[in-house]
Amino acid sequence: MNLNSRQQRKSWQQCSNVNTAPNRVPSLPRNIFALLSLALTISVAVLIAPCSGHAQTNLSSIVGTVTDSAGAAVTNATVLATNLSTTATRSVKTNSQGSYSIQALPTGDYALSVSSVGFKTSKSTVTLTLNGVTANFILTVGSVSQSVTVTSASGSVALQTESHDISQTVTPVQLTNLPNTQGVSVLSMAVLGPASQPGNDFGNGNNGDEGFYGQTGNTVNLAGLGNAHTQFLQDSVENVNLLTQTANVVAPEDAASDVTTIVNNAPARYGQPSVVNVITKSGTNRFHGMAYDFLQNSAMNATNYFAVRKPPLHYNLFGADLGGRILKNKLFGFFSYNGLRSTSYGVAEYRVPTLAERSGDFADDNISGTIYDPLTYNPSTGSSSPFPGNIIPTSRFNQFGELWLQNYPMPNYPLGVLNINYIANMPDTATSDTELARGDWNMSSKNQVTATFFHFSSTIGSTYLLPTASNPGFGQFYDTSGTNAMLQDTYIIKPNIINIAKIGLNRGQVLETVPGVGVKDYAQSYGLNNVNPQPQQWAPPTVSITDYSSFGAPYAPQGALQNRFQYADEVDWDVKNHSIAFGGEFVRSQFDGNWVVLNNAAYNFDGSATSQYIDGQRSSTSTGNGFADLLLGYPQSAEVADGISIADFRGSDVAAYVQDDWKVRPNLTLNIGLRYNFDDPPVANNGKSALYNLATNSPVPGTWNTNYFDWGPRFGMSWSVNK
Repeated sequence: MNLNSRQQRKSWQQCSNVNTAPNRVPSLPRNIFALLSLALTISVAVLIAPCSGHAQTNLSSIVGTVTDSAGAAVTNATVLATNLSTTATRSVKTNSQGSYSIQALPTGDYALSVSSVGFKTSKSTVTLTLNGVTANFILTVGSVSQSVTVTSASGSVALQTESHDISQTVTPVQLTNLPNTQGVSVLSMAVLGPASQPGNDFGNGNNGDEGFYGQTGNTVNLAGLGNAHTQFLQDSVENVNLLTQTANVVAPEDAASDVTTIVNNAPARYGQPSVVNVITKSGTNRFHGMAYDFLQNSAMNATNYFAVRKPPLHYNLFGADLGGRILKNKLFGFFSYNGLRSTSYGVAEYRVPTLAERSGDFADDNISGTIYDPLTYNPSTGSSSPFPGNIIPTSRFNQFGELWLQNYPMPNYPLGVLNINYIANMPDTATSDTELARGDWNMSSKNQVTATFFHFSSTIGSTYLLPTASNPGFGQFYDTSGTNAMLQDTYIIKPNIINIAKIGLNRGQVLETVPGVGVKDYAQSYGLNNVNPQPQQWAPPTVSITDYSSFGAPYAPQGALQNRFQYADEVDWDVKNHSIAFGGEFVRSQFDGNWVVLNNAAYNFDGSATSQYIDGQRSSTSTGNGFADLLLGYPQSAEVADGISIADFRGSDVAAYVQDDWKVRPNLTLNIGLRYNFDDPPVANNGKSALYNLATNSPVPGTWNTNYFDWGPRFGMSWSVNK
């Protein structure tokens, strides 16, 4: 396994000031505190071309103007919107400027009807996404009983021009027809627009948290910002893993009705400048569903040139969804399932101890010509004597060396110049299950209730050594699970005043682990002193042997389990030329972290004990044998963390905001907002988290300094010069 150094942790992971200390080395990788409070953001944008409107969490809006053939505003006209899937209706009146706004609408296809005394009724059909839609109508003189159908081809239904933010929406048709580079993940569709790209690990190699925990595919990079500056939403519930700052759960594309990406300049209702908002499909009055199964195997594959036998391959991606009515026009449901079962094999090439080396015989060793007995070292001459015949007596074998030897398989390939004597097909596995459900209840013409539930679990990893009767095997695996649930009530107080209340749950676990975790106390079974991990951290030590294959994971198991309980309320109020939204949210977070930082010990055997020494200096030509050092029990270095590196954190976040989209003129809209955030620094239940106060030379309980002045004003404008 790659014994990569893990130097930093960010986000909530840095909340723990754990009491760990090295046993034999002066320092260990340290956690670094990072501040995650929202920076003051002022975004100013002037767009002289039409632009898309802002997303309203999981709801959207239809806006527009109604004029007569001479261009004069038609006031007090009735605009009726009918959801074609559920027949739910909403109506509003135009104001003195002929403008109208229908807020807090579920996405989907709508039939619009505009009527006014003395004019023919005008009708149109629009597809509403989270970006909103602008539908302008020109009425002609006639009777209300007469009607005119307006199509989008006529140009009367225009793009949204009510907001300055840069955003895009991928519709259900596009989700189905566009190629997906990430299986069925919707995040590959979230980066189709400008200034967007798939997620990267900005650390050194894979040393960032997203790479370390295998979560790079669950993030995107927008407008040149890191993934920590993107707010992921699933059905209006914040869907962010605090440990990696990536999406906690990712919906399959066949279960999504709308994927909206705000690249930057997000309205005040959002806590980050960039947003990825995914909406689940809903049931309709008509039943709809699908099923699929993608299968791939190795039947037609050729045998790898280096393989002993053809590596097997089994890949099966399957799923189904079904939506429809439970009670016509009243109650609707949707359910989706997606599963993955994948096993592929790669060719592993190792250098394992030979049969002779296992018995202590290094006479024909291909690594070092002569091995020296460290017990014969003479300080006065600075030299030691070779083992007779290059053979270590079995009576000299160290207990740990004998036990670790049992982890190695027997050679199955002739040892040659490539220093390889064991070749085998080792499996890479991926298993995942996704269940998603949504229900919509039209309680009345003024009240709609929506509930969603989304659960995901996945295990992905690679096996490096297969398990035997005496060891659990070696490998690296990522266990990931997440749950996202939401209950929302939309209530129309008046046609121009709507209240949206919701509660949400975001639960997630990200864990980098190895086989055999917690099965037994490996330190005790191997006879290791001063190695005392917690029971849930029990894992084999890491042993690195120069010129031999090395196994172990010094930073596993490691990860966190989070629960985030979210409560929010928003009021949308249309008054004259202002579309005002104000609200607040409260989030209670539970974060249980497990940080293994060499808790199970790491040993390095490099041949220095059995090397030749001349005048007290190690020879550059006769450098000994690392495996011989292991048999004798002489590591060149040993590291272990001593202390408790498990902590349970609790914290709360509070936010309040107001957003005013002021239509100054039919072609000019100002977007003005203000948001206040208070991130209460989380505190560890065991009292181990602390900040160091330099002035008093003492620790202060907490994780970061409290910020009471986290204000975020927003300002932008949208101007259509051709109107």
